[in-house]
Amino acid sequence: MQVEKLTLKDVATTTRQYLETIFALGDGHVGVRDSLPFTGNQQGTLPVMLVNGFYASNPITYGESAYGYAKNHQTIVSLTSPRYLDFATAQADSAVPDDWHVTVDDTVLDFSSGKLTEKFQITTGDQHHFELAVESMILLDDSHQLMLNYQLTSLDYAGELRFKRPIVREANAASEADDGPAGQSNE
Repeated sequence: MQVEKLTLKDVATTTRQYLETIFALGDGHVGVRDSLPFTGNQQGTLPVMLVNGFYASNPITYGESAYGYAKNHQTIVSLTSPRYLDFATAQADSAVPDDWHVTVDDTVLDFSSGKLTEKFQITTGDQHHFELAVESMILLDDSHQLMLNYQLTSLDYAGELRFKRPIVREANAASEADDGPAGQSNE
């Protein structure tokens, strides 16, 4: 039996931490995990994009050298997911933690096309309702390419909308300091 599609109805649990792994796309060069487009799956962080070969490299100093010792230390560097976005109505902003309620209507991973389609129901802090469909696709014939399509439908809001694609979210800047690439602090 050949499975062509995997949907939310096909999995035993809809817990976000499992769904991000089950509904993931990758071609060996670039990969993205299923995540809520406004908050990701971890509190205070952005969804992560996985890129094979994107790392920081630092020399390793030993007390003595010997055959077979690694010459460099490599640390994988997290990249901000291109799937992440903020959007705001005139009175409410998705960047405000716990102000918006987002539920997943459906998720479909189409194995033949390599397309992940997610549908969300959104209730803003000022009680307006939207439907958001996010299509993510990694071209399997020509690697290194990720395509995204967002479709936002207002169910009861008729006003100005603002969108932005942040590279760094303020919640990250307030997190614990850690050593970044080449021993530099990320603060």
